[in-house]
Amino acid sequence: TFIGWSETPVSEITNAPSLVGSNYYPSGNTTLYAVYQQGATYNSNPECGSLTYTITYMDGNDILDVDTFEVGATITPIADPTKEGYTFTGWTPALPAIMPDYDFRVIAQWQVNKYNITINQVTGGTITISVVDNFGNAFRTTTDTAAAYNAWVNLSVETDAGYTFGDYVVTTASGIPIEIINSGFVMPAENVTISANFESEKHILTINYIYSTSGNNIYPSYKDTLEYGESYSVVSPPENDGFYPSIDTVSGVMGAEDITISVSYLPRVYQVTLHPRGGMLLNGFTSDTTYTRGQVFWLP
Repeated sequence: TFIGWSETPVSEITNAPSLVGSNYYPSGNTTLYAVYQQGATYNSNPECGSLTYTITYMDGNDILDVDTFEVGATITPIADPTKEGYTFTGWTPALPAIMPDYDFRVIAQWQVNKYNITINQVTGGTITISVVDNFGNAFRTTTDTAAAYNAWVNLSVETDAGYTFGDYVVTTASGIPIEIINSGFVMPAENVTISANFESEKHILTINYIYSTSGNNIYPSYKDTLEYGESYSVVSPPENDGFYPSIDTVSGVMGAEDITISVSYLPRVYQVTLHPRGGMLLNGFTSDTTYTRGQVFWLP
């Protein structure tokens, strides 16, 4: 602001200079200097003053920098600011090319960055993520996607039959583990990978070896603990006292629950051949008759 004239030039002083009055009468040739006040600073030059004003660079309510230019000078902006998770897009209002005759401020504008999420699906279950961005928008997916910085990523799993869910494994691209809170996490300013640990359930295979005639055990039962999906092949014990196994080898794959199998031992069938004197049999007997093991028969 112009405040008057002085017989001496002033430059960047904070004390108010002496000004000539409106009824000033010089004693000879005299040069007067315009005096301008900018805040608490006073400036003048023989060419009616070299005024300076400030540009204040803001990020929200935070001051990033303050720069001073003379009126009419070409404005050289400060270096683009940086902020984690964001890309600087410019200043508002836009910086003029030439410094005006007033102070002003500009505010940094930002665009939130998105980072990749890789979902490693593994045997045992399916991972689903729900992403809620900074504007309240949400989506669900089981495949690779991207999420904005600071977005909330919720995790859930659907466990396959025969498996038990263990825990989530979430790491950044730089290998830093991300803490899971209430089945979710806040998206960091880098790519992340999500996986999970599942354990296959264990179940008991029981094979009973029984007489087909009585249901009693002919051999002690076979027992084994197997993981879900594990194959088994068990050879039945041999024939015992005329009883042979109905299944020579019990084979299969362990399911999502205990398995009990019974192998029946069947009696052998034998042939009885009679050789009567004179070539005759009585009472309906034939020369060759079959009987199962343990069956009682009467001789003629």
